[in-house]
Amino acid sequence: MNPNFEIEWQLGCEIFQAIERHIPYVLCIGNHDQGYDPHPPKGVSAYSNRRDSKIDAYFPPSRFQRNPLYRYGGNFEGSSSNYFVFFTADGMDFMVITLEFMPRNEAIAWADKVIDAHRTRRCIVLTHGFLDTRANRNLHEGSYAIEGNTAQAIWDKFLKRHKNIFLVLCGHDHGEAKRSDKGEHGNLVHQVMANYQFFEKGGNGWMRVLHFHPEEDRIQFRTYSPVLNRYRHEPSSEFSLPYPMDDPR
Repeated sequence: MNPNFEIEWQLGCEIFQAIERHIPYVLCIGNHDQGYDPHPPKGVSAYSNRRDSKIDAYFPPSRFQRNPLYRYGGNFEGSSSNYFVFFTADGMDFMVITLEFMPRNEAIAWADKVIDAHRTRRCIVLTHGFLDTRANRNLHEGSYAIEGNTAQAIWDKFLKRHKNIFLVLCGHDHGEAKRSDKGEHGNLVHQVMANYQFFEKGGNGWMRVLHFHPEEDRIQFRTYSPVLNRYRHEPSSEFSLPYPMDDPR
């Protein structure tokens, strides 16, 4: 969305209806999806100057609750800005939790309790801004008027505390990056950023495709464009990360 315009939410809603009940998806709001000021103060972004995303008008919780492709888990404050879902694949129980851009302390506290309540679920966390292209934890938080947690604070307060969190996916910065760090329990947490919006033609539809290989205890990452019908083969676009798939605890 750019910048939180009604017409773009309408178009997005219609586009997702084409895959509704055919392809499971989870949304994650970013800095362009809320609060726009065309004349911001010097040094402050025009985006995300307040938390007034239109996501609930077009993608309310009820839309995800009735999707048969996964089991809806719940949300924070009755909104799709922060919610989680469950799914099972090849006998493994997963959960995906999505957090608002620059999540507030209250949102992190909610997510903390959600993960604590589902410790045997293999957890993937989505949040719009987390890594920059140098793989530093940096979402350029100093540019925004809203109050929320820095990328490092998200790691310290939430991500590193839970043994079953193994993957963090983000965008925001322009390009690709990845890093892996151990959490407090010795578990490896992979953090992967991908954002192709400034590639040719608005990104040419480049998307990440993740293949889980339980027999090899690895996750294979590939980058594919349905527009071009080809894969990217750069090292930052095609790689594997280790992940033990025998016991999430």
